[in-house]
Amino acid sequence: MLGSNKKNQVGANDSTNLQGESIIINNGISYSDAKAIALDVFKSNFLELSNKATITAKKRAEEIVDDFLINLQKISPNSLSSLENPGFQYSLYNVQKEYAKTGEKELSHILVDILVERAQNNHRSLMQIVLDESISIVSKLTIEQMNVLSLIFLLRYFEKDDVLTHKKLKDFIKHYLTPFISTFQRQESLLFHLEFSGCIVYQQVENIQHLFRANYTKLFTKGFSYSDFRKSLGEDKFEYYKSEKIIVNSSLNDSKYNFHARNENHLRDILVSLHCERDFAKSKTLFLRGSINDKELIQILESFDKGKMSELILFWNTSSMKKMTLTSVGLAVAKANIRRKRGCKLNSV
Repeated sequence: MLGSNKKNQVGANDSTNLQGESIIINNGISYSDAKAIALDVFKSNFLELSNKATITAKKRAEEIVDDFLINLQKISPNSLSSLENPGFQYSLYNVQKEYAKTGEKELSHILVDILVERAQNNHRSLMQIVLDESISIVSKLTIEQMNVLSLIFLLRYFEKDDVLTHKKLKDFIKHYLTPFISTFQRQESLLFHLEFSGCIVYQQVENIQHLFRANYTKLFTKGFSYSDFRKSLGEDKFEYYKSEKIIVNSSLNDSKYNFHARNENHLRDILVSLHCERDFAKSKTLFLRGSINDKELIQILESFDKGKMSELILFWNTSSMKKMTLTSVGLAVAKANIRRKRGCKLNSV
């Protein structure tokens, strides 16, 4: 009817309807709604305990829910709606249940970290499956075992972009490796359960010298002379590379030079960026010239932190740790444990 204020509108589930005069937009769920859902999940599923135990369990469940929601709101507030998903509620309950049983703060931090990531992966995928499995595995590991996983990740799967000098390598050891060695117990029995839990598999043997050499090659070679370079790639190319600051003095011999690259892969990427990829084979030969032996390499590592690095080198090279590689679940747990200690997100190589 002309002049009538009556308006009709029909919207599908989860849609947003906009209409003149009074507009109400209601997408997702609020923080309080999310918290209510989370606590109701726990209340509906957790076993009945004695009064005192029930009070403690409910308190812990609320603590971890608060930590989770605070972190999720900071990182991805739109993911609060994941709490309405049955699959996510199952993961949430597992987190609440495990923390309610122990009350261990370190376990809480790791569970919350994984759960926040799980909330952002609400569509069925390999990542979602891995995160769900990681939640069930974490409570079956000790902090020492998770530290072992983190060390394997940092040495086998991670390169620190700025480690191009011995000072930066020392910083990497101090701030990334040492925190996980501090609680280290040099016992083979510490490692046995990691395979049973599905976090590691045994593959090729790689001693710790090989891993440092592969990741940070530049720091363990004495370099090449100007004459070496000129014979291989020519004087003009030397001047060009030096002007581009990809040739620097060797870290171990000031009278020689080396490429300003962490390792072979980094060197290839640099040459590709300069459209000089055809130089890679000859450049690689120069780059690897004057490699120091294992004993000299270990002496450099131990000079940065004699006690802790000696302990790590000995345990790695004499235990089954040197044969361990991480499964997808092991990677997820290792990264969550690193974020707990370091407060930063790391990507694999």
